[in-house]
Amino acid sequence: MSHLSILPTALDDPERLQVVLQEQGYKVTRRTILFTLGSGQIPVEVLASKGSIRLGWRQLPGQQCLDLVTDLGHDAAQPFYQQQLSQIIRRYALHQAMTSIPGLQDQGYTVEAPQDFAVSR
Repeated sequence: MSHLSILPTALDDPERLQVVLQEQGYKVTRRTILFTLGSGQIPVEVLASKGSIRLGWRQLPGQQCLDLVTDLGHDAAQPFYQQQLSQIIRRYALHQAMTSIPGLQDQGYTVEAPQDFAVSR
């Protein structure tokens, strides 16, 4: 089990989130509108699309963390969304850890293979 799965991870960097989402095959659009059935049009900072999946993150006034916005209207899709979000958060935590340790990237460590969250040198 990855130690990253136990790290509390707050998504607070839209640029880092964009990189993570693109590594996982999402098409990312910045500063756009997420259209949902229930809430209508919601302005988002980051919109990720892959197939029928649409995930948006917005920054609420006075908050540092990004707030997830999506349309979970289909109950059957909820476990799938949860799995996708878990992968995104673990990958984000890995990127966050890699940049928070001074000199780690200078020593040749990189993040590879979006599926296995490997760190190599």
